[in-house]
Formats: sequence, C-alpha cells, structure tokens
Amino acid sequence: MSGKLAFVLSMIIFGAVGVFAKYIPLFSSEIAFWMSLIGACFLIVIFIYIKESLTKRSILKNKWRLILSSVALCGNWIFLFQAKKQQLLMLHSAIILHQY
Repeated sequence: MSGKLAFVLSMIIFGAVGVFAKYIPLFSSEIAFWMSLIGACFLIVIFIYIKESLTKRSILKNKWRLILSSVALCGNWIFLFQAKKQQLLMLHSAIILHQY
C-alpha cells in the first residue's frame, strides 16, 4: 500500500470515528475502552499474520512507554468523543439563542 493511500485511508477512518461516536449511546470512556480493546485485538491479529514474535521481554522492556502512550491515547479519545457529544448540544444552544 502506498504512503498516500495509507494516509488517506487513516484520515477517513479517523474522521468517521467522531461521527459514529456522537450517535453511540455510551459514555465517552466506554467508547474509548471498546475502541482500545478492538484495536488491541486487531494488532494481535496483525502480529500473528506477519509472524512477528511478541516476547514478554520486549513488552517488559517497553512497559512504561506502553503504559504512558496507552493512557495518553485513551485520554485523547475520551476528550474527542466528549467534545463530539457536546458539539451537538452547543449547536442546539446557539440555534435557540439566535432565534431570540
């Protein structure tokens, strides 16, 4: 896959996530949890497909980087999904205030 195609595909997926999250009746933290779980399963499948070995030693060697990046990514998703849900509320408020 070319670099440009991968970039366009990732932007389409990332842009669609916010739209779907706005209409999912779950808390932002629950959406982030499920997305993280699905992403982890997807990465495991990719590792198995490309026959890349994932050793306990390599995980423990990078455990603090993994923990920090996981917390940052989940926090980013929680804030993103909450902002998307609040965006609809702010839009309705602006329309109502504009009418008066």
